[in-house]
Amino acid sequence: MKKRYRTIYIFLLLLIIFTILFGLFLKDIFESGQDASDTDMAESRIEEEVSDRTKEDSIGTDVNVEEENSELNDTKTTNQVNLDDFVGDYIDDTEEREVHIVKDGNSYSAELFFFRLTTISDGIVTTTEDGVIIDATDAAGEPISFSLKRIDDDSYILRVEQTTWAYFDVGDTFDNIKKQ
Repeated sequence: MKKRYRTIYIFLLLLIIFTILFGLFLKDIFESGQDASDTDMAESRIEEEVSDRTKEDSIGTDVNVEEENSELNDTKTTNQVNLDDFVGDYIDDTEEREVHIVKDGNSYSAELFFFRLTTISDGIVTTTEDGVIIDATDAAGEPISFSLKRIDDDSYILRVEQTTWAYFDVGDTFDNIKKQ
């Protein structure tokens, strides 16, 4: 008789655990599906707005695209930093992260070193309004992008801008990087 109750007790306990796990599984599926539909709705709204604006422009709104483009290009060139100012070696306080930017003719390249993690040696450096972007390939062969921005006269911040690599997240920042 005791064995029978023990068997029923174990069966009920397993049934409860299974029900809880299945409920969590369904919750995750529902939430991930909801996030995707929110993204799809946002993308469709953006497409509609672009489409509406294009229709307005073609209907009769006076839009001079060449003038707008030249104004944008003028603003970009005046707001960009000078790449030569970023050529050099950068090391953080712990000496666990290093960035080396070099100029070769008209091109700029970078090498990033993360102690006990990886070395990224194929970085291509371009300017932004407040620093530089380093586009490279991570250890898994996927694109990775970092920004290097000046905080004050001798301090910089390195930020992960794009990655799919498991060891970095977009938005990871490395502070207290000093130019040598």
